[in-house]
Amino acid sequence: MGDRGDSYDFDPVGESDVRVSGVRVVREIHPAGIARLRIERTLSVPARLAEGRRARSEERCELRLDCEIVLAEGVPRVDVELHLENTARDHRLRLLFPLGADVAMFSAATAFDVAERTPGARADEGWVQRAPATFAHQGWVHAAGLTVVAPGLPEAEIVSAPHGAALALTLVRAVGYISRPDLATRPMLAGPGTSVPGAQCPGALRARLSLFAGLDPAAAQDAEWGLRAVEAGPAADALWPEGESLLRVAPRALLLSALKPPADGGEGIVVRVLNPTAHEQHAELAFGLPVAHASFVRLDESPAGGAPARDGSTLRFPVGPHALCSLRVELGGQT
Repeated sequence: MGDRGDSYDFDPVGESDVRVSGVRVVREIHPAGIARLRIERTLSVPARLAEGRRARSEERCELRLDCEIVLAEGVPRVDVELHLENTARDHRLRLLFPLGADVAMFSAATAFDVAERTPGARADEGWVQRAPATFAHQGWVHAAGLTVVAPGLPEAEIVSAPHGAALALTLVRAVGYISRPDLATRPMLAGPGTSVPGAQCPGALRARLSLFAGLDPAAAQDAEWGLRAVEAGPAADALWPEGESLLRVAPRALLLSALKPPADGGEGIVVRVLNPTAHEQHAELAFGLPVAHASFVRLDESPAGGAPARDGSTLRFPVGPHALCSLRVELGGQT
C-alpha cells in the first residue's frame, strides 16, 4: 500500500495497487534430499506519492522480488530467503501468510518473554493518537498453529483474509522523513521533521524467514541462530573432544538468553536463562569444564544472593513462569 507516514507511524494512502508483470518458477532437488523452490516475481507499483501527498503517482515502477523456499529431509521447518530490489518510494510492502482459520489469540516473541495477543487495535478512547493494529515482535509470531520466524522484521498484524485470517509481515516501509505534521494517523509531530532519503530503503534488501508447525520458542531460536562454522583441522581434537558439549541446557522449554563475559571485566561468565512458559521449570546447566563457583546475579549483574545447587559441573535451579534467571559462573580450566 501507499505510505505517506514517517519513521514512527504508517499512514495509508490509496488502495493496494500491485500488478504482477512477470513470474518465473524454478524447482530443484539436490541428491542430498534438499528441495528448493525459487519464485522470481516482477511487481509493478506506483513509483511514489503524487504532488500534495494525498494520492499515489500515476507513474509506476517495477520491483523485483525473489523468494527461495528450502525444505531439507529430516528438518521439520521450511526456510525462506527473500531478495527485494526496491525502486519505489512511499510504500509499505507486506508478506501475507494465510492461516486458514479465524484467530482470537496468538503469541509473539518479546525481548524476555512470549506475549499473548489479540488481533486488532487496543481500546484507545481518550488517547491522543489512535492505537495501531500492527504490533512489534522480537523474532517470531505464532498463530493458528503456524510459527513464522522473522528476525529483523519486527512489525506484523493479523488481518482478515478469505477463508480465515492471515499474518501480515512487513518486509519494508519506505518513507522519507523522521517525522511529519500532516499524518491522518497521528495529530502532531513525534520527532524532528527532518528529510531522510535513506529511509526510502532503495536498492537491495534481504530477509530470512523460517516456518514450522506448533509453538516452540526453542525451535524458533534454533531457526534464527542457525549453524556457525569454525575453522578446524588436524589439531581440532586437541581443542575439544568430539561429541562433548561446552554447555547443555535442559529442559528444552528453557532458552539460553545470554552467555557473556561479566560487565565488570572480572572472572567467569554470565549465563542468562529464560523461561517463556506459564509454568515453573527446573533448569539443569551441564558444563564441559569444572565449575569453581556459581552464584545468582541480577539483570545488572550485581549479586542477588544465593547459589544454585551444584553436582560436579552441573547446576540446578528453578526458573519461575515468564521469568529470567542470571548466574555468574567461574569455570576451572578457562582459557
